[in-house]
Amino acid sequence: MTKPRDRPKSGRAKRRPLGSSGLRSLPARENSLRESISSSSTARTVPRAETQFFGSTAFPAIISDDQNVVGRYLGQLSAQEFSSGADCPNYQEKYTEKQILEGTKVLNLLFEFPGFADSICRYLELSYTCMVPHPFIKACIESIQDTMQRSRGNRLRQLVVTLFANTAKPLDAFTTLPAEDYHTLFTGPNIRWEIIGFVLAILGVSLKYDVNKRSKPSETSRSDQKPDFIHRLAEAVDYCTAVCNNYNCVSPQALWLLYGNACLKNLVYGDMSFQLWRCMGDVSSMFFALGLHQEDSGLEATYPFYQVELRRRYAAQIYSMDKTISTFLGRPPRISGSYCANTMPADIDDEILLLEGDELDNALRNVDANGWNLDRQFRGATWRRIKLIISQFREEILGLCLGTRLSIGNEALARDILARQEAVWDQIPQDLKYDEITGSQHIPPPQRYVVMTTYMDQKYTCFLLHRKLLNETEWTREPLYRISRSLLNTVLQVVSLSDQVSNMQRDISWPMLYYGLPGASILAVDLLKHLHPSFNTSNPEIKVIPRAEVIQNLAVFVSNLQRSINRREVNGESCRRAHGILSRILDEIIDPTNGQLAVLDMEVQQMPNSTPFPFTSGIDSDLNIDNFFSQIGNWDLALDTSAIVL
Repeated sequence: MTKPRDRPKSGRAKRRPLGSSGLRSLPARENSLRESISSSSTARTVPRAETQFFGSTAFPAIISDDQNVVGRYLGQLSAQEFSSGADCPNYQEKYTEKQILEGTKVLNLLFEFPGFADSICRYLELSYTCMVPHPFIKACIESIQDTMQRSRGNRLRQLVVTLFANTAKPLDAFTTLPAEDYHTLFTGPNIRWEIIGFVLAILGVSLKYDVNKRSKPSETSRSDQKPDFIHRLAEAVDYCTAVCNNYNCVSPQALWLLYGNACLKNLVYGDMSFQLWRCMGDVSSMFFALGLHQEDSGLEATYPFYQVELRRRYAAQIYSMDKTISTFLGRPPRISGSYCANTMPADIDDEILLLEGDELDNALRNVDANGWNLDRQFRGATWRRIKLIISQFREEILGLCLGTRLSIGNEALARDILARQEAVWDQIPQDLKYDEITGSQHIPPPQRYVVMTTYMDQKYTCFLLHRKLLNETEWTREPLYRISRSLLNTVLQVVSLSDQVSNMQRDISWPMLYYGLPGASILAVDLLKHLHPSFNTSNPEIKVIPRAEVIQNLAVFVSNLQRSINRREVNGESCRRAHGILSRILDEIIDPTNGQLAVLDMEVQQMPNSTPFPFTSGIDSDLNIDNFFSQIGNWDLALDTSAIVL
């Protein structure tokens, strides 16, 4: 029992954390916090593969603090060995017919849709925001395809049994395998329910966004009605999640499954649904169980670069998702930045994760002093870095907006947040951000779509803070008018871009409702109040709004809401309610005498929305739209954040 345990040997040189230098531009509070977390966590040993993360207040930390002494006399005995799994129940090796039948039904969904791999790959070509790097997903798909081909007929039963048996075994959280072989840990002979569920979830997402309907399930099944098939996929993913929960699975692949489940729930049930909120609770729990909130300096010296980089990508994405959903629902975030290292992921292509040796080192040098790529190409990793910056400021603003009324000190804090956010945003290379004047035509359409949503996300963060200041202080209205115009103009450009590029046509309801509706509401309601001064005191700043431009943009916006309704998009009911009240307000603004709005009958294609509307920097407004939203009532705004989440 006292025999020294062998530790894995590694000749890898310690590599500088790429991209962490970019954090110099982040808030000082975050930097000091990050340094304290880093210094307190360097003594931790690298977690064993099958164990969960335990922090400094957990009972194993007592031994971990004196690891050098324990290791000298007992041979590198780790504190994590307290949690080696001895308390886990022994799972049965034989499975009931009911279990096997249910598992077979799940796998049959892939047989019903033999083109599932092509559908997912087409989606990945357009998606720059998926948490799992594309090469790893494609490797999993190819392996699963091969496994399914060899498991037809009577062999399918054995595959189900194999899935149960493999899922019952602990899965390494860390590995020294090369990146190109990483998928073999959970596919092929080692195939697990976690990866089956993840692939089914991404398949559902790819079908939901296949507006051109180039993908279609097998004609022999009842799944020719796509919504029914997607709901069946959602049920299958729930089944895979339940199996993994039963086996107490804690691993990066279990995180893949929970992430995919949240993305699919988002599309099927909407952002306001309790199903999505519950999924995000599971995702945040796995986030902490895997220790993604802290940075361990020992990992880089022991494991391949891609293993460390994957963890940073997971951490950045989930942290940002948490802030996005919390904003939608007006609920406190589950993941607090006070406990997170928030180290920047590397600004590199997904394919670089597969490199080793000199090739990898050369590729990692293609960054500037702040960690941004030197070729100034917008990548999925670029989006993830920008979102992490935005989300840290969003958390601060949520603390103000969801807290008590502003005090004098809080007003100063709000001003400080605005100043710091503007300073950090200016440090991001201009070529990687959307330019509202030029439309960033140098960026290809798929990337430009994500760049524009990121730009609106930053604007919306400022919108939230200005609205809070206006409601509770004597803050000027002009900044809110400017931001509202920017949000409205940009969301119309997003819709126009989706129309112009055939393979990008997708559900437009989520950017319309999440980004466009707040800005449109501010402008429409304040113009209405200007016609009826009895509603409020005089507002001389309303004159800075270019009335003709705003009315035209509002008309195009309302027309696009109607189109979302006609296309029966996921948020069609919310679009219908928004369309009803905005169109009536617009009728009143244009012609208070008869309320007729002929311009709303125009087709959106006839409007000049392919070119950005003129933007005047000296425009802004007050935000008192509480009366407006009270008229709407309790909206069921099932906002779809997939372009952000995925």
